[in-house]
Amino acid sequence: MHNFGLLGHGNDTAHWIPKKVCGPLEGLHISSVSCGPSHTAVVTSAGQLFTFGDGVFGALGHGDRQSTNVAREVSSLRGLRTVLAACGAWHTVAIVEVVDSLNSATSCKLFTWGDGNKGQLGHADRETRLIPAYVESLRKLSFCQVACGYDFTAALSTSGQVYTMGSNAFGQLGNPTIDGKLPTVVKGSISSSCVEEIACGSHHVALLTSKARVYTWGKGANGRLGHGNNFDRNTPTPVEALKDKQVKSVACGTDFTAVICFHRCTSGLDQSLCSGCRLQFSFIRKRHNCYNCGLVYCKACSMRKSTKASLAPNSNKPYRVCDECCTKLNTAGDAKKLQNSKPLDGNPHPLSSEATDRENTVKSLRVRISRFLTMESFKPEDSACAYPSNKNMTEEVARLQSQVKELTRKSELLEAELDRTNNQLREARTTAAEENLKCKAAKEVISSLTTQIRSITERTPEECPVNDTWTSQVSKLLGSHFCENHLNDVSRAPASSAHLAHQSPCKENSIVADVEWTEQVEHGVYITIFRSPAGHKYLRRVRFSKR
Repeated sequence: MHNFGLLGHGNDTAHWIPKKVCGPLEGLHISSVSCGPSHTAVVTSAGQLFTFGDGVFGALGHGDRQSTNVAREVSSLRGLRTVLAACGAWHTVAIVEVVDSLNSATSCKLFTWGDGNKGQLGHADRETRLIPAYVESLRKLSFCQVACGYDFTAALSTSGQVYTMGSNAFGQLGNPTIDGKLPTVVKGSISSSCVEEIACGSHHVALLTSKARVYTWGKGANGRLGHGNNFDRNTPTPVEALKDKQVKSVACGTDFTAVICFHRCTSGLDQSLCSGCRLQFSFIRKRHNCYNCGLVYCKACSMRKSTKASLAPNSNKPYRVCDECCTKLNTAGDAKKLQNSKPLDGNPHPLSSEATDRENTVKSLRVRISRFLTMESFKPEDSACAYPSNKNMTEEVARLQSQVKELTRKSELLEAELDRTNNQLREARTTAAEENLKCKAAKEVISSLTTQIRSITERTPEECPVNDTWTSQVSKLLGSHFCENHLNDVSRAPASSAHLAHQSPCKENSIVADVEWTEQVEHGVYITIFRSPAGHKYLRRVRFSKR
């Protein structure tokens, strides 16, 4: 468009490719640009505001109604820092930093100028302003964002509240009871929400909250509000189709709305549960995709079909959709029939074919690609495989029940075997503890026996005759019943088995030859016995050996 110098090149020539805007903007760093149907506003990083285009209604803010085809700075705001500007059809709004004279604090105030026929300037009248005028009713507030529709204005305060003013013909002010002459805060479903971003179309508003929820209201023709129909909304209404999305930004065109979402891969949990009944998929409960929203559903939640599904590969064939999408599609179809039979929005003529085609195009673009697994999941399935008969399902249930019984029986057997093994383990531990106690007692007995034997072997041989008393004492010390038998067998041992140990005197002036030999009493216990010439047997020593 080049009428009235909308391009800012100093002439009315049209340009089909981008061309740099020179003139007063040459060499300046631009921070933001806003375009209306008839004029343009440019804000520099230094806070200067330039406007150009049609100035018939004073929307350029130069104090006259002259149009200009080159950018001109708004002189009344010179010396102040302009943060942001927005253009309506015939009016302009700017956020300007103002220093409070009392406390020297800086706050962002709202200035408006241009056509005020619908109250879009917020000055409680319908007068036209040729230069920027401070909105006195909002003097206690500070603003961070502003947007303009065709004949209304929406501003976002730093506290997260939205204020609207101007025409309320389609409910675009968010409150059906106000006349729009003064700015009014938008309440309703967003009264407890903190708004982060706002955008305006020609006759509708969209906003984004801090919780990434999108709300829209105003004129609903062409489906611009995103609620699945063409109905107008006069209060903020959440867009349910975006409730599971992480929305980053929102923007509006004349009769459409667009959002930017963070990319999010589909989680495994989303694909393992039915989006309707939230039951888990199994061999019997098969997974099906809705050809309109792309979510996964079980058969019970997606039994209905529609020829209006947005993801259907063939528009002449009905495809599976979920119950919610089926209701929306049917409602949209009924609304379309009503539009064809009655004039829309007071227009005496029905919708043109071009508008109808544009509406269908917008609907087809509402595709939720991020929720898809692959396009293979949307291929038609063989009905014989996808829908087993009741007989096959009964057989499958019976087979699964038999498997459950068999597994239960095996589990009981394993539990019994485990109990038996635990009992054996407890018995083994008890036996080991008893054997350990016996071993300790035996060690104590052996230690005591060793001490007593050593004291006995220190005595002289004459003091150690082998008799019945000694035999009983040794038997008691050794704890063996066969010690006495060994000592008795000593007397019957042949002389050839004995060996001469040594000779020692037993009496004065006489030499006696002693005969001694060694016998094994127990395993590892050896005793040495000698016999005197008089025929008496004596115990010489006791020896312990590991061999």
